[in-house]
Amino acid sequence: MTGTPSPDRQEPEPSTPDPSPTAPGAPPPSDATRPPAPGATTPPPDDRRGDLVKGRRTLTGTVSRDSTCITLLVADKRWSLSGAPAEPLADGDQVRVTGTVTTTLAACPADHALVVTRVQPA
Repeated sequence: MTGTPSPDRQEPEPSTPDPSPTAPGAPPPSDATRPPAPGATTPPPDDRRGDLVKGRRTLTGTVSRDSTCITLLVADKRWSLSGAPAEPLADGDQVRVTGTVTTTLAACPADHALVVTRVQPA
């Protein structure tokens, strides 16, 4: 029998190097290739964090209205809301709003301001 291995003889499997970052001689992973930490969440690229960062935000809270301002209470922060989608909101509504961070108006007692582009029930 030529060319066929016998049943008692096992062919050794080819050795491949371990691709894990702990393999000897392997370079450490860069931030771009490192997987996220367990339990970590990555916000969408257009959803920004931080008080002074301009960009799109999605907020959920309770609406408060007075004669001059529409505000949204989110945790312990007050957001002044503007834009046509915010106009029909009523005092006490529980909503999720999406919009762009803008400058707070002096006439509205709020910590931050948002030009609303979308309103959904919370």
